[in-house]
Amino acid sequence: MLSIHECDRQPGVNTLAPPDRQWVMMRHADPERPIATFTVLCYNVLCDKYASSNLYSYCPSWALNWEYRKAAILKEIRHYEADIITLQEVETEQFRSLFLPELEAIGYAGIFSPKSRAKTMSEEDRKYVDGCAIFWKYDKFEMDREHLIEFTQVAIKKAQTSEHMLNRVMPRDNIALCAVLRIKENVYSSSSFTLPYFYSPTH
Repeated sequence: MLSIHECDRQPGVNTLAPPDRQWVMMRHADPERPIATFTVLCYNVLCDKYASSNLYSYCPSWALNWEYRKAAILKEIRHYEADIITLQEVETEQFRSLFLPELEAIGYAGIFSPKSRAKTMSEEDRKYVDGCAIFWKYDKFEMDREHLIEFTQVAIKKAQTSEHMLNRVMPRDNIALCAVLRIKENVYSSSSFTLPYFYSPTH
């Protein structure tokens, strides 16, 4: 297995860093109205089982390796220091053993939910089911409530007697994880803000 530094020295592979992300800025705030300003980072981490050379034949194998990618993902997260982070395609075991402890260590709290299929699996097999995660800086926010949306169940309720619709949605178990966060007192100029839902969908 190649280390990150060894990968950087591989001939014929372009390892230049991607350009800086362009942030979308809100319009200038009205000084007469209190406002809470915060940053949100959304990332599809592409869980290991989906990062196959068949799907990503243009990508060198070392760059698909989870050991390499997880270090790069955590580096990005630490660099941007977003107030709220939403992640998709997070493997259950990687949430428990990697993302939660690593992000708790730098001031985040978080929640996670795997895709619906996890309900029917053994504890061991459940580790490899991917899902959604939401993290927030716990010195700024506290979670008021969370809500899981299972798209299959929603579609079944709306499909009524449509066999075609049921055949389309039943093989899938996509979810969205929602959280309502409340800003802690004295973080901003007013403590009366309640943030809208932040959601992390996995398709």
